[in-house]
Amino acid sequence: MIEVTGFQPIVAGFNRVGYHEYPPIRPLQPYIACFWESDKTDTSGLVVPDMCADILFMLNADGAIASVAFAGPSDAAFESEGDGTQIFAVRFYAWALHQFVPEALVVTVNQLVDPVDLFPGFTRQLLEALGEARANRARMVRLEAFFLKQLEHPARKTSTDFFLAMDHVLNGRSDHSEQGMLAETLLSRRQLERIFKSYLGLAPRQAEKLIRFQRAVRELSSDPYRSGAEIAVELGFHDQAHFIKQFKRYSNHTPTEFQRRFFP
Repeated sequence: MIEVTGFQPIVAGFNRVGYHEYPPIRPLQPYIACFWESDKTDTSGLVVPDMCADILFMLNADGAIASVAFAGPSDAAFESEGDGTQIFAVRFYAWALHQFVPEALVVTVNQLVDPVDLFPGFTRQLLEALGEARANRARMVRLEAFFLKQLEHPARKTSTDFFLAMDHVLNGRSDHSEQGMLAETLLSRRQLERIFKSYLGLAPRQAEKLIRFQRAVRELSSDPYRSGAEIAVELGFHDQAHFIKQFKRYSNHTPTEFQRRFFP
């Protein structure tokens, strides 16, 4: 599986009270970004596309599971409501989901789907066992055991071409573009797009843009005084206007607005 060294997404809202992330055990780290929980004190906030997807467990006031949904990969930002609903979730790297999901992921993009219909072995009996656990730490342990077991018989084999293309763009090769992925795999543009939509849910160009956007967010968060022009040059945008347009496409903010809101 792809070991991610050059790309670590900022995967949720910023400065959110009541939101916490927990790493999975080491064997699952190439597949699962984190487990996370959001309690009733969680505030509303911006959530940006992150090349991830989540199984969400909505909890009652006493911590019991009220409902569950799979939120597929997203290519748009949104404002979370912060309505006091408690959530426990497992967040996957979207490019690793094919290990657990046999169906083409394109149908899950920007959608909420019942995970029972999507993940083999994710049964109502498993949900009942997770519901009996009441504590999120115990749920984490049960889910880790479940997904480790699933990896013994992956839902789909990793396509070598998909692996090469994703490794190329995720791990910081000099040319992150779709053209660079085509050169890495020797596929036609149509073949590459078909593989990406099946294994990732997104087209290669969408994936490249989202990864570059996430790198820009990382740059802004690590150094809020850095100029947009510097980031645009470093990340290979044509010019600053192009950088601003792409950044706003995926965050609903210009880089300057983003800095003022989250890193004043």
